[in-house]
Amino acid sequence: MGIKKISISDMFSMLLASFRLVGNHPGRFALASFFSLLILIFLVCILMAVLAATVGISQTSALVKTMQNPSTENLLYIYAAMIPFVLLFIPFIAGWLKLCQNTAKGEPSAVSDIFLYFSFNNTLKKLIYYSVISIVVYISVSYLFKLLCLAFGLDLNALETSLNPQTGGDPLAVLNLGAGFWIAYFCMLIVGMFMQIMFYLGFAHVALTANSAIDSFKAGIGGVLKNLLAIFAFCIIVFIGMLVVALLLLALVLFLSYLNKTIGLFVAIPLFLGYILFIYPLTFSFNYYFWNGILGNETEKLSTEFSNSDVLI
Repeated sequence: MGIKKISISDMFSMLLASFRLVGNHPGRFALASFFSLLILIFLVCILMAVLAATVGISQTSALVKTMQNPSTENLLYIYAAMIPFVLLFIPFIAGWLKLCQNTAKGEPSAVSDIFLYFSFNNTLKKLIYYSVISIVVYISVSYLFKLLCLAFGLDLNALETSLNPQTGGDPLAVLNLGAGFWIAYFCMLIVGMFMQIMFYLGFAHVALTANSAIDSFKAGIGGVLKNLLAIFAFCIIVFIGMLVVALLLLALVLFLSYLNKTIGLFVAIPLFLGYILFIYPLTFSFNYYFWNGILGNETEKLSTEFSNSDVLI
């Protein structure tokens, strides 16, 4: 299947389809999120325990401080400790995509689908290969970008130094960083964002098709480049929309808490729990529809999911 070109309207249709998919199966997705959170907490605890043992620090605050400014030796320990964490996270993400695909296509599916890839088979090997390629490319591009900035006299660490009180930084110093710094900084953010979108698109291609890691990596790059402007516009609109919604919800909770703390908690707790339980399903559902719209071949399902009444723009 070739790479398809999509519009902003298509992407908003995908977003609506994601909400509709989760809304039609709230119990299944909420339970899957609950198990996912338990697994994630377990993995984080193991990671912190391994880091504490290898680095030789038992206090959490000291460990966090060491991770923020690690030495070369500690950095190697951190990377080594994260390897099993990443290896477990790869089939976890792929399982979520498979759960969304099975549910969207009306095929037999269950919460246990998120564990489908927790066996060392050919697909898992391809997912690991793909992840290694992605990490190497991401680190290489980031490093080359920073070297390029340094060649033009721009230190991208200056912002973090200025805002970090532990280094004696002055927050007002950000005003003197200059236009060149901010242009390079935002370019770095944009490049990083689009690289992540490429990686997620290619990852879904590996998880949901029989394509190789290399072919999927190329497909992810081609899919994003072919739809670059639409993706960029969609990301900006969604970011602004999410920011507005978050501020409105925060203002509502603060207002109700000002009137009555009990009422404020009564509203805030369900909102927080709803966010925790459904952020995974909505994210992975959209990732599935995004992949299907650009690289997938499930055209019959797309035609029924994305009707003209769903188009916002």
